[in-house]
Amino acid sequence: MTAQAFVPVGSVSNSGPLHKKKGVSMARFLILFTFISLCSSTVRAANQYYMPGDAFFSAVLTEEVLERIEKKEHPIFEYDRPDFLPQMLCGYAGFSRIRYVSMPKAMKENLRMSYNEFRKEYPKRIEIRPETKTKRTEDEGDIEVPTGRNLHIEINGLRVLFYNVDFNTKKHRLALKYNEKWADEFAAWGHKRSSAVFETFVPTPEAIITDWRDGHAVDALRVTMPDRSAKNIRVPMQIEKGAIAIVIPVNDFKRVYQGEEIAWGRNLVLHAISAEGIKKLRAERGFWSDSINGGFGTGLGKGPFGGFGDPIRKEPAED
Repeated sequence: MTAQAFVPVGSVSNSGPLHKKKGVSMARFLILFTFISLCSSTVRAANQYYMPGDAFFSAVLTEEVLERIEKKEHPIFEYDRPDFLPQMLCGYAGFSRIRYVSMPKAMKENLRMSYNEFRKEYPKRIEIRPETKTKRTEDEGDIEVPTGRNLHIEINGLRVLFYNVDFNTKKHRLALKYNEKWADEFAAWGHKRSSAVFETFVPTPEAIITDWRDGHAVDALRVTMPDRSAKNIRVPMQIEKGAIAIVIPVNDFKRVYQGEEIAWGRNLVLHAISAEGIKKLRAERGFWSDSINGGFGTGLGKGPFGGFGDPIRKEPAED
């Protein structure tokens, strides 16, 4: 089919309102044509969220998120993809939301305490953006119109990875998904298996090999989930038996994976959070532990103070 076959009648005019309207139509066509072309190519990548089988669910912690979860009995978290992963044009795969059923009040307080503690070393950064609202016009379709107000957006939220309570950070690397069936799961969302792209939070050869090699040894995050369907991408999965939240103050999953003590000019410390308290994790030979103060036992849920050595908070608050 030639390009001429797509030229709308009347678009040859170079002046007047007809030219403006048809020009807009042609621009929209070119965008649509590019989109279709990309999605018809041999590599049809889709944006990936939590895939059943992944070891963790990734979220972000900001003041706004904290205020929201503190008001909810069953708070919902949105999946957060690393900034370096591109936004794909050909759909989605995975679940983008998770509900923490009956999150204990003490765990909410510990998340707040962790956030405040980290903000002493990693101050909150705010970006001021003009607020806009969508307005539909006859000639240009939907356009963004300023409201005259400014939005204050927190742009360096803390990273949060939800793991099973028994995930062992002294044995397994953080920030790897350990999902042996990632390609099958990608196909389960209506995409061709041959077009599956391995999305990793740590795009290095060593990390990818470790992820694949050890996938059989790490359990998937235990969640209850709806059917795998494009219509269910925004339907929350549910954590019903508790999970640990690993809070990371820097946007650098490679350093977290490598277990590096120094990051961004500071001694990097992570927080492992549950209702029992906040455990400070420090780098130890490539992994993360609190072994200076007694260790984990066999996982995050065992050891001194219910697995929370070197705690900021030892006693859980009353619900």
